[in-house]
Amino acid sequence: EEPRPESPAPRRAAQTLQLLLDADDLPAALRQHADRFDADLIALVRANADAARADGEAELAEGLDALADALRVAQPSLVHAL
Repeated sequence: EEPRPESPAPRRAAQTLQLLLDADDLPAALRQHADRFDADLIALVRANADAARADGEAELAEGLDALADALRVAQPSLVHAL
């Protein structure tokens, strides 16, 4: 399923999220694309988690929440963005 930018997240955030979702090896993808992580990406992932929860997709929402947490850990300077 395509990421749904529920908020006005820049195209780059949507592209980065798609790269991560399509990755066969998520930890490697997180390392490879760390330079693309920003507050917009975390906001997009959180918005998708909220939308999944609203759609009754609890497992997907939990996975997206875990991804947002991983993004935050990968870029500690973004903690203030949450």
